[in-house]
Amino acid sequence: MRFFIWDTERIKNTKIYMLGYIYVDSDLNILSQNIIIDDSIDVSNRNAPKRKVNEFRNIATIVFGVKELFDEIRDFFVEDDVIPVCFSKEDFLALNDQLKLANLDIVEGSFLDISNMNFFSEEKVALGKLAIHYDIQHDAHNPLSDALVTYKLLKMKIEENVNLSDYVVSIPCKSKTLMSKRP
Repeated sequence: MRFFIWDTERIKNTKIYMLGYIYVDSDLNILSQNIIIDDSIDVSNRNAPKRKVNEFRNIATIVFGVKELFDEIRDFFVEDDVIPVCFSKEDFLALNDQLKLANLDIVEGSFLDISNMNFFSEEKVALGKLAIHYDIQHDAHNPLSDALVTYKLLKMKIEENVNLSDYVVSIPCKSKTLMSKRP
């Protein structure tokens, strides 16, 4: 069993302008990691997204449009022995919205939702708060850093012998997209 751990950065709730992922083997050794930037998403009028895109442009894979972005990660969702891992359902909601808007097939199946794991006695906790609590280095709004924090939280839970199947949920897809086709 391998894991595909990923995170997105979005504008307007659903437009994925940057995606980071880590692909690990069954022993949790990192096989590959990458940042993908979708240059079709205009971030020129948004300070933090523009700064982050410029910061990672030289090390990222640059694509134009959700089809090209999804082509970069599609194989991770179709391999039987790969479990997609996210920190909450929002990344899947955004991806499936973008795929629907582009008239492409959505991602179906299940994924491991790290945000549902009980890290504290309180309800769900933000990724940044968990990074601080567990002293994990974290660069907010960097999708690869978010994926690395998620990876370390997953690793911690596996070392605690948590039954991962208790946290596998269906990949969400709303019947109505989060944003319209208008720019």
